[in-house]
Amino acid sequence: MKTFLLTNEQIPGEIFLHEDDLGKVRCDFTKSDATIDQQRFVLRISLSGIAEFRRVLGEDSKLVELQATFEMFWHRYDDKVNSSKKRAEQKWNKMSEVDRQRAYNFIPTYFNNIPYGTRRKFAETYLNAELWNN
Repeated sequence: MKTFLLTNEQIPGEIFLHEDDLGKVRCDFTKSDATIDQQRFVLRISLSGIAEFRRVLGEDSKLVELQATFEMFWHRYDDKVNSSKKRAEQKWNKMSEVDRQRAYNFIPTYFNNIPYGTRRKFAETYLNAELWNN
Protein backbone atom coordinates (compact mmCIF):
# COMPACT_ATOMS: atom_id res chain seq x y z
CA MET A 1 0.00 0.00 0.00
CA LYS A 2 1.15 3.52 -0.80
CA THR A 3 0.04 6.67 0.99
CA PHE A 4 -0.04 10.10 -0.59
CA LEU A 5 -0.63 13.53 0.87
CA LEU A 6 -2.78 15.82 -1.28
CA THR A 7 -2.75 19.57 -0.68
CA ASN A 8 -4.58 22.12 -2.79
CA GLU A 9 -5.00 25.89 -2.49
CA GLN A 10 -8.78 25.60 -2.87
CA ILE A 11 -9.20 22.77 -0.34
CA PRO A 12 -8.06 23.65 3.20
CA GLY A 13 -6.06 21.08 5.14
CA GLU A 14 -4.59 17.76 4.11
CA ILE A 15 -6.20 14.85 2.32
CA PHE A 16 -4.55 11.46 2.65
CA LEU A 17 -4.93 9.03 -0.24
CA HIS A 18 -4.24 5.35 0.33
CA GLU A 19 -3.63 3.30 -2.81
CA ASP A 20 -3.76 -0.48 -2.46
CA ASP A 21 -1.79 -2.94 -4.58
CA LEU A 22 -4.65 -3.12 -7.11
CA GLY A 23 -4.66 0.66 -7.67
CA LYS A 24 -7.84 1.31 -5.69
CA VAL A 25 -7.69 4.63 -3.81
CA ARG A 26 -9.26 5.34 -0.41
CA CYS A 27 -9.54 8.98 0.73
CA ASP A 28 -9.05 10.20 4.32
CA PHE A 29 -10.51 13.68 4.98
CA THR A 30 -9.95 13.72 8.78
CA LYS A 31 -7.26 16.43 8.57
CA SER A 32 -9.11 18.48 5.95
CA ASP A 33 -11.83 21.12 6.12
CA ALA A 34 -13.06 20.21 2.65
CA THR A 35 -16.70 20.92 1.92
CA ILE A 36 -19.02 18.07 0.93
CA ASP A 37 -18.79 19.17 -2.72
CA GLN A 38 -14.97 19.21 -2.57
CA GLN A 39 -14.97 15.75 -1.00
CA ARG A 40 -17.27 14.44 -3.71
CA PHE A 41 -14.98 15.92 -6.38
CA VAL A 42 -11.93 14.21 -4.85
CA LEU A 43 -13.81 10.93 -4.48
CA ARG A 44 -14.84 11.02 -8.17
CA ILE A 45 -11.22 11.50 -9.21
CA SER A 46 -10.11 8.71 -6.86
CA LEU A 47 -12.14 6.19 -8.85
CA SER A 48 -9.62 6.61 -11.69
CA GLY A 49 -6.51 6.23 -9.53
CA ILE A 50 -3.51 8.32 -8.45
CA ALA A 51 -2.40 9.18 -11.99
CA GLU A 52 -5.71 10.97 -12.53
CA PHE A 53 -5.08 13.24 -9.54
CA ARG A 54 -1.86 14.45 -11.10
CA ARG A 55 -3.62 15.16 -14.41
CA VAL A 56 -6.80 16.81 -13.10
CA LEU A 57 -5.64 18.88 -10.15
CA GLY A 58 -2.99 20.90 -11.96
CA GLU A 59 -0.32 23.30 -10.75
CA ASP A 60 -1.88 24.50 -7.49
CA SER A 61 -2.03 20.98 -6.06
CA LYS A 62 0.72 18.88 -4.56
CA LEU A 63 0.57 15.12 -4.39
CA VAL A 64 3.46 13.64 -2.42
CA GLU A 65 4.07 10.01 -1.57
CA LEU A 66 4.65 9.67 2.16
CA GLN A 67 7.71 7.73 3.20
CA ALA A 68 8.94 8.88 6.60
CA THR A 69 11.47 6.37 7.88
CA PHE A 70 12.48 5.73 11.47
CA GLU A 71 15.95 7.12 10.82
CA MET A 72 14.43 10.36 9.50
CA PHE A 73 12.30 10.57 12.66
CA TRP A 74 15.22 9.74 14.95
CA HIS A 75 17.45 12.45 13.47
CA ARG A 76 14.71 15.07 13.41
CA TYR A 77 13.66 14.41 17.01
CA ASP A 78 17.32 14.51 18.06
CA ASP A 79 17.17 13.33 21.67
CA LYS A 80 19.76 10.59 21.41
CA VAL A 81 21.12 11.04 24.94
CA ASN A 82 17.86 10.54 26.86
CA SER A 83 15.62 8.57 24.51
CA SER A 84 15.77 4.85 23.84
CA LYS A 85 16.27 4.22 20.14
CA LYS A 86 15.24 0.59 20.55
CA ARG A 87 11.92 1.37 22.30
CA ALA A 88 11.15 4.24 19.92
CA GLU A 89 11.80 2.04 16.90
CA GLN A 90 9.60 -0.74 18.29
CA LYS A 91 6.73 1.73 18.66
CA TRP A 92 7.45 3.23 15.21
CA ASN A 93 7.22 -0.20 13.58
CA LYS A 94 3.75 -0.76 15.06
CA MET A 95 2.40 2.56 13.72
CA SER A 96 0.50 3.03 10.46
CA GLU A 97 2.19 4.87 7.58
CA VAL A 98 -0.13 7.84 8.04
CA ASP A 99 0.63 8.11 11.76
CA ARG A 100 4.35 7.84 11.04
CA GLN A 101 4.15 10.74 8.60
CA ARG A 102 2.00 12.80 10.96
CA ALA A 103 4.38 12.12 13.88
CA TYR A 104 7.36 13.11 11.75
CA ASN A 105 5.71 16.28 10.43
CA PHE A 106 4.47 17.36 13.88
CA ILE A 107 7.92 17.40 15.54
CA PRO A 108 8.68 21.11 14.77
CA THR A 109 5.21 22.14 16.00
CA TYR A 110 5.70 20.15 19.20
CA PHE A 111 9.15 21.64 19.82
CA ASN A 112 7.87 25.19 19.22
CA ASN A 113 5.02 24.71 21.72
CA ILE A 114 6.99 23.32 24.65
CA PRO A 115 6.70 25.85 27.49
CA TYR A 116 9.91 27.51 28.60
CA GLY A 117 11.70 25.45 31.23
CA THR A 118 9.88 22.24 30.31
CA ARG A 119 11.88 19.32 29.00
CA ARG A 120 10.68 17.61 25.83
CA LYS A 121 9.31 14.09 26.08
CA PHE A 122 11.53 11.13 25.30
CA ALA A 123 11.13 10.05 21.67
CA GLU A 124 9.30 6.87 22.63
CA THR A 125 6.95 8.83 24.93
CA TYR A 126 6.26 11.30 22.11
CA LEU A 127 5.25 8.38 19.86
CA ASN A 128 3.15 6.69 22.56
CA ALA A 129 1.32 9.92 23.42
CA GLU A 130 0.33 10.52 19.77
CA LEU A 131 0.50 14.28 20.28
CA TRP A 132 -0.06 14.96 16.57
CA ASN A 133 -3.68 13.81 16.99
CA ASN A 134 -4.53 16.47 19.61
